[in-house]
Amino acid sequence: MGSRKHKNKFSLDWASKEAPSNFSIPARNLRKSDLGGVIFGCTHNTINECLTKHLFGLPGPHFPYIKNISEGLVLFLFNYHDRKLYGIFEAAGPGQMNIDRYAWVPEGDNTGYTSFPAQWVPRPPLFWKNIHVAGASVKDRLFVVGGANGRQCSSEVEYLDLDVGKWIPTCPMLSKRLAPAMAELNNALYVTGGYDGASYISSFERHDPREEAWETLPSMKTKKGCHSMVILNEKLYTLGGFDGEKYVPTVECFDTRMGSWVEAEPMNISKGNFGSFVLEEKLYTIGGVKEHEEVMDIVECYKEGSGWEIIDLKAIGKRSHFSAIVA
Repeated sequence: MGSRKHKNKFSLDWASKEAPSNFSIPARNLRKSDLGGVIFGCTHNTINECLTKHLFGLPGPHFPYIKNISEGLVLFLFNYHDRKLYGIFEAAGPGQMNIDRYAWVPEGDNTGYTSFPAQWVPRPPLFWKNIHVAGASVKDRLFVVGGANGRQCSSEVEYLDLDVGKWIPTCPMLSKRLAPAMAELNNALYVTGGYDGASYISSFERHDPREEAWETLPSMKTKKGCHSMVILNEKLYTLGGFDGEKYVPTVECFDTRMGSWVEAEPMNISKGNFGSFVLEEKLYTIGGVKEHEEVMDIVECYKEGSGWEIIDLKAIGKRSHFSAIVA
């Protein structure tokens, strides 16, 4: 659950000062069926407490709809100071009043109680602090692999067990991988590429969660990271990425029945750190970063037998370093 986006004065003791304009409108009594997502607020002074405590809050009048948050609802955290939106977070359950009645109480506030009692707790934090990871789900488990903690690239693997309510470490990959790509096919995890701390790699691994081991598969033809991998017609496609010197448009296809990689038609634009998904037997890429670190809003579409085309649709704003799913 993924980063990036910039003046408005706002402080936690808003009751004694001028509040942001969005608090001047009474909160609506929205039903569960009305909620498509919820945005919680924070400031420079409170964002660290929100993220370290894994606790979000709004003023009490918002509780009539905060209590209607259901498991799986999309949630965001908006910083009023720098206008950044953080997310996506997933609701683990309904909101409650005063989960922490002392949260976000500014120093010198003699009341001692929070001004934001309509609260919600997100999913538990990862076991390891990592960035530039890859993720995929197998049945009822969400797996996260690789990444880096500071300057150290990681081979670690963990999964979210919803019954236990926390992330659990499991057997690591065979290679360290920063910014790899991962996908699920037939209840197995497949991971490609990334940066191992010395160079970008082309290696390929498979993991069946029922077994406590990873196995090596034939390497891609191109060394790269910051790429994407999706499943189209029971085949694995790796798209674009960065090879250590430049962004590339290359596309490779792996058929598990044949056990080898085949080069497919390249994308029109060399890019990395973009979102990708498959819908109605077509593969789509959205946004990303191209040469000179230019962030894009371009959408490309691929269909087997027809190739790639840039379609007349654009993302809602230029974006990179994000994920896309079909729900």
